[in-house]
Amino acid sequence: QTVRESGDDAMDALVEEFPTMAEHVEAEVDSDEEEREIELLRSRKKELPKVDHAVVSYAPFRKNFYIEVPEIKRMTDEEVEAYRKEKDTIKVRGKRCPRPIKKWTQSGLSDRVLAVIERAGYAAPFPIQAQCLPAIMSGRDVIGIAKTGSGKTMGYALPLLRHVLDQPPLEQDDGPIAMIMVPTRELAMQVYREVTKFTKLCALRCVAVYGGTGKKEQISELKRGAEIIVCTPGRMIDMLTANAGRVVNLGRITYVVLDEADRMFDLGFAPQIDRIIGNTRPDRQTVLFSATFPGAVEKLARGVLSKPVQIIVGGISVVANTIEQHVEVLTVDNKLSRLCAILRQFFDQGQLLVFVDTQEACDNLLRELLKANLPCSTLHGGMGQDDRDSTISDFKSGNIALLIATSVAARGLDVKDLVLVVNYEVPNHYEDYVHRVGRTGRAGNSGVAYTFITPEEEKYAPDLVKAMEAAGQEPPDDVVCMANAYQSKRKAGELETKDYRTSGFKSGRGIAVDAESIAKEQKTKKEARRRERAAAGVEGEANDDEDDDEGGVQT
Repeated sequence: QTVRESGDDAMDALVEEFPTMAEHVEAEVDSDEEEREIELLRSRKKELPKVDHAVVSYAPFRKNFYIEVPEIKRMTDEEVEAYRKEKDTIKVRGKRCPRPIKKWTQSGLSDRVLAVIERAGYAAPFPIQAQCLPAIMSGRDVIGIAKTGSGKTMGYALPLLRHVLDQPPLEQDDGPIAMIMVPTRELAMQVYREVTKFTKLCALRCVAVYGGTGKKEQISELKRGAEIIVCTPGRMIDMLTANAGRVVNLGRITYVVLDEADRMFDLGFAPQIDRIIGNTRPDRQTVLFSATFPGAVEKLARGVLSKPVQIIVGGISVVANTIEQHVEVLTVDNKLSRLCAILRQFFDQGQLLVFVDTQEACDNLLRELLKANLPCSTLHGGMGQDDRDSTISDFKSGNIALLIATSVAARGLDVKDLVLVVNYEVPNHYEDYVHRVGRTGRAGNSGVAYTFITPEEEKYAPDLVKAMEAAGQEPPDDVVCMANAYQSKRKAGELETKDYRTSGFKSGRGIAVDAESIAKEQKTKKEARRRERAAAGVEGEANDDEDDDEGGVQT
């Protein structure tokens, strides 16, 4: 295994190896997106005063807690290289990176924490944990390139506990010691739950701060004091500027985690991240995790990390080989009937998940499936946080067998008995496809995934072919033909509209604003719904006017 020098060359190598895959991602048209835009606009108006670190006297703190055990110390360089290759091909770049551990007991964690790990059933560290734990426990800044579900949360959360416990207790009006910043409220809740498994035993408090729910309770929690905060950037700005900055401050932050950094940039949080990080002490320890390494993340890494160690586990995200993938080319009129047939085939086998792109599509499909006697529920950004939590809980417990969801709402959803995923609307980029399909076939279980693509959606075919081939499955001939045709058109410059994958901009039809255009668009939608219902064999006439007025059926 080659260990490269840290610096510009190492950063450039990361960008080259994990290119701008996430840089031009088409954001979901969900109410979550609208909420984030409002949140961003509000946070821009709220001035977060810059801290002049030169006039602040910061108390010293310790970063390095790691002592290499004799068993690891005795390993030769060749043995270390072979072990890294064996553990999902761990790649390391940077000077003096500690060797990976093999057992939890070699990490330097307390007996209480090790007992929790054992009760959770983690027999040995996952690859990202095996290398990240000694690196972070040594006090190094770390860039971790690892896909979702790799175990990275524990890779940064366990060293965080050791770091926080070494510092003096919080005093009145002290802010947190460690901050974990994530892109979405779903991930914030997921990380919060993971961290609190350990904080209870260590007499530490952890608070989650995210949008989509009331601020009063979060402010109250922060005023009580907490050593650890899990937050989204927009809501963190809200908390820092609330009550003239008396709710929470960053004065004692010495450990910062940026999780899913590429996703945060996709969602437009770069200015908020810069302002928050800029107000933490310069000698903090910073850990950055990302599935890809586009230019925006590289720029952030250069600005906020000091001589980082780069740890890469695996390569590009790949669909697990336990998942049987199917891609079908269908017309819009045939999608509903085909979906109903697939759902009936799998309905008694376990949990079923159908993905669509928008909140409106969720509600529309809900109505059609209920009329087809397929009981189901929805999960999307337009629902209140309590409703979303309740729906996820019911789905996990088996009270709901069939769920229709958007990608953002279902991010991080982990259901043991999920046997089928259907992409009713084709994902608009590779990572989203891998994430959606990866909801099934988890923890060694098998799963099935269907993806529908229309002839007009040929620009998404190359990613589907790529995903199936990467997982060792043969894509259908008609999908391969679509992908080849699209690539040929793009190379020849024959695409009718700008291609957001290469230009950075998404093309669209715009919004109809005159009465005639609106009436024409509504008529087209109603006619399409009527054809879908007829094709699915659903009896009765749809009351389109009532649907438009009600804005969807909630469960």
